[in-house]
Amino acid sequence: ATSLSSDSTSGTTLLKPPFRIIQVAPPRTASTFQFELLRILVGMKSEQYSIPLMESIEQVINEKTGEKITGKEKFDYLIRNNNSSFVVRNHDYPKHLSELFIESKNDIFLFEATAHVSQKQVKQALYTQVLTNMYNCSSLCEVEKYQPFFGLTEMEVAEATQYMN
Repeated sequence: ATSLSSDSTSGTTLLKPPFRIIQVAPPRTASTFQFELLRILVGMKSEQYSIPLMESIEQVINEKTGEKITGKEKFDYLIRNNNSSFVVRNHDYPKHLSELFIESKNDIFLFEATAHVSQKQVKQALYTQVLTNMYNCSSLCEVEKYQPFFGLTEMEVAEATQYMN
């Protein structure tokens, strides 16, 4: 199970492997930036990174049968049958994800991207990246916002920023 600790100075949750992350973000919200950044950070901080090339939740394959998993079962399968790190994305917030989130007992973590603060839809999101806040922000500025969640060193922030530029 994913472990976490609370940093009493910042109140931020520090994630530890395995990282089981679901990103929820509608199109045109810099969601690809956030998704790629999460993949890079999980890759940096994980010894074992499952499904490294997963572009979206639509690509979930049952490892035992080789069959593509669709519908509600996609999230169910990922959360219940995968104990290594993963980052997946979905463009909307499925209603049953709230139930799975509660059932997982802090074993999965949600990140969100949105165009405006008023459009937030994921109450359980650890962090919501807001597109309008990124207009005057370089990629370094945004990468630094993930530092407390992943315990990134200055060197890791620099490496992730260079990759994201």
